[in-house]
Amino acid sequence: MQARILIYIDILGFSNYIKSLAADEVDIVRSIYIEIIKKYTQQEKTKDITEEENAKLPQILLDTVSKNRKIISYNFQSTMFSDSILVSYPLLIEEKYFEDDPPQFRDGLRKTNIVPFIQKAQEIQRIILENLGLLTRGVIHIGPLCHEDNYFVGKAFIEAVELENKLENPTVYLTEKVIEEYKEFLIPILKKGKNQQTFRKDEGRIHLYPALSTESKCMINKYIQAGINNTDKKIVLKWLWLQNILDELDRCKKNKP
Repeated sequence: MQARILIYIDILGFSNYIKSLAADEVDIVRSIYIEIIKKYTQQEKTKDITEEENAKLPQILLDTVSKNRKIISYNFQSTMFSDSILVSYPLLIEEKYFEDDPPQFRDGLRKTNIVPFIQKAQEIQRIILENLGLLTRGVIHIGPLCHEDNYFVGKAFIEAVELENKLENPTVYLTEKVIEEYKEFLIPILKKGKNQQTFRKDEGRIHLYPALSTESKCMINKYIQAGINNTDKKIVLKWLWLQNILDELDRCKKNKP
């Protein structure tokens, strides 16, 4: 069984949300699922970064991916079922993709191949929040997993579900296995503190900051206010947590030199 890196995401409050919809409104959920599946299922290949693509990279990633440099478009597999989303790709990239490249490029890429996963985890959370008004929680994990087309099986998925069930806050956490695998990449970034605005350390765990544009924040504000006014205290705490994280990000941006 292949070692794979995976994102497992649980959509919080999904059952009650579906029950509240009329029959024809469920198609909205279906269309969003189709969008995610198409976006995150692709073949492995190499390509050159265009100037336009380079401009879209978050500042934190510019240290690891330079202009017009060849990158790998990973062999992502995606499966969605009810309130769960699973995306994965092989932990190791085939040697054939590095035949013409210097060893330092190959080694450097292997140390940072979590980068596209970080972006995808943040994007999935944003898509669900903007379109459904629902919070999500999940983990990025590593382990043995068979994931092809519409089926998957493996210890890594079971571990990911068990780990996610122990968490409270609506964010995506890095598991200990991921932190150990990518520590050379993560440690220098974490030393920058909150100013790097990608990873956040909270009670000994590392999780991702939400990646939301100004337009996204305006769009989801109504969901945040509704969540804070919910009668269920557990739901209120999750939305308050998100609001506090967004406020923290705003303060970091204002104080950034």
